[in-house]
Amino acid sequence: MPGSSGNGSQLVRVEGVDVYHGALHALDNIEFSVSSGELVTLIGPNGCGKTTLVRVVLGLLRPDQGSVIRKPDLTIGYMPQHATVEPVLPLTVRRFVELGAR
Repeated sequence: MPGSSGNGSQLVRVEGVDVYHGALHALDNIEFSVSSGELVTLIGPNGCGKTTLVRVVLGLLRPDQGSVIRKPDLTIGYMPQHATVEPVLPLTVRRFVELGAR
């Protein structure tokens, strides 16, 4: 990615992202990057924009301003907070994580 750190390990860069939901300014000039090996946790109160930010990073929602630059061929896994899993599917955490590795 242009402007990446010298080691080439930057996976995602968010630059000046704004998102509006009607009159509500949900995200205001968000900027950050994620490099290989980093763990990222989003915390905050209900309604502060965590889900909106994740949707923007995943490409499910276009920002009203700014950009998200992802490393080419990057695959991002996302597990929503509330997901319905059939009780007949016995999945260990390891098996669940390995599902995306194929």
